[in-house]
Amino acid sequence: MLRYAIIDGTDVINVIEYESDPGNPPPGFEAPIIAVQSDSAGPGWAYVGGEFIKPIISDLPSIPLTEQAQTMLAKSDITALRCLSAGVAVPPEWQTYRSMLRAVILGKQTTMPVQPKFPEGT
Repeated sequence: MLRYAIIDGTDVINVIEYESDPGNPPPGFEAPIIAVQSDSAGPGWAYVGGEFIKPIISDLPSIPLTEQAQTMLAKSDITALRCLSAGVAVPPEWQTYRSMLRAVILGKQTTMPVQPKFPEGT
């Protein structure tokens, strides 16, 4: 059996096992839903740029969203500082991530953004 993540846009919405490649879109679904083989991804994961991204499970469930965003923004400062100390620009995906955290803090966004991969070579 082959395990496939069923993806709608960038969201993994289900996991189905097929005996062979189901094709895209898989049977019973319509485009833009696709099926991508994965042994680990599940509902709640994201699929961006050909890679599965595990959801962030907050270890701060009782803390308000704005405070969680402030904590994550402070933690992401190390990424920006590493880039600056290495003499390279902060990667665009991290700039976007940090902007989205600021939007949560200001109440302009109601969901936490997904943290991008740490930049290579910094």
